[in-house]
Amino acid sequence: MPKKAKRQEKNPPTWVQSCPPDTEELQESALFKGSIVSNPLLVFEIFNHLSDSVLLSSSLVCKQWNAVSREILRRHRRTFLNLSSIDGISSLESLIKLIDSPILGNNHPFRGVKFNFSDDHFHIFNKKFKATQKNKEKTFQLLTEIFQKIQVKNITLNFSQVNWINEEMVFKTFFLLIPVERIEFFKTEGISLDWTTVLELLGGKQFLNLKHLDTCQFHLEKPSHLRMVLDVCPSMTEWFMPVFPGHVRDFVDTNRASMIKKLDICGNISSEEAHLIEEVSPILRELEISNKFKHYGSAYIQNISRIIAANVQSLEVFHFHFLGAFEAFIHTEEFPSLVNVRTIYITDRSFFKSDHVDEIISNPGYGRIFPNVKLPWLMSRS
Repeated sequence: MPKKAKRQEKNPPTWVQSCPPDTEELQESALFKGSIVSNPLLVFEIFNHLSDSVLLSSSLVCKQWNAVSREILRRHRRTFLNLSSIDGISSLESLIKLIDSPILGNNHPFRGVKFNFSDDHFHIFNKKFKATQKNKEKTFQLLTEIFQKIQVKNITLNFSQVNWINEEMVFKTFFLLIPVERIEFFKTEGISLDWTTVLELLGGKQFLNLKHLDTCQFHLEKPSHLRMVLDVCPSMTEWFMPVFPGHVRDFVDTNRASMIKKLDICGNISSEEAHLIEEVSPILRELEISNKFKHYGSAYIQNISRIIAANVQSLEVFHFHFLGAFEAFIHTEEFPSLVNVRTIYITDRSFFKSDHVDEIISNPGYGRIFPNVKLPWLMSRS
């Protein structure tokens, strides 16, 4: 019979061998910790409790952490409940049966809800259609039951291409259906969010756990209203919405300038405001440039240039309302190369022609300022 091969003892990793010989306890501790961070199952179990922002940071550490982080993030995206037509009571009852299914048990897959108001089927909130009071009451009852079961933390309200929705009624119902103190992510699309109305509807309640607020269209009548919003969102870390330069002082005075992620340069900006933004150095990801960019003069361009220069490393997205403002922007020599910008949104593209696009892309100024934006531009989300 062939002899059994001698079992070879595994040598400890190099980083353990380098420990001093009199530190055996430290070596054992290092081996123990190393076995934890190298075990995919344990890493997955630990990472499953982390927020999306922490997972994104963890994905940069090593290949294993990247794989685990990306898989969890993929599952988060996959398990978003999209409600686009809830006037059918039977469909809601079927959804409740699915949530209560023994297959799922108590581990429901839904981490967020998106209400899509872009079609006429969502007519319980629609002025154009008259749903019966009985159907409305039954629908709201079923929605409340669903949200109690799935413990929703992420909410998106999409109002794209809607002309008949009673927005105030939607928000009023929304705040009644879902405990606002539970929400961590709140986003609206295609609607001008009136925070005066929202604050009234809250009736003293707070978004206690809200971390991320994202509204492409956002209006505040007075700077004082901005402080009211900050007061009802005490835990917020990301304000991913337009911030008008006149409101920056409120963020500075409340020590929350770091949460600004998008700056809307909607009009002329003074040197004092530019200096304030430059001084507090919010980590801007998006910048929206005024329609009248080429009409404000050299002082305006210098102020914008200072803001851009202070955020070269973090800027990823630019917004322009009109193609003319975009063309004027790329012909400006004061702006530095924005190597991290990957996306450009342009609102009005009604006069786009392929030869015009080619002409802009071939312009030396475009290649210098936006060296990594190779494809044609997108329609603006705002």
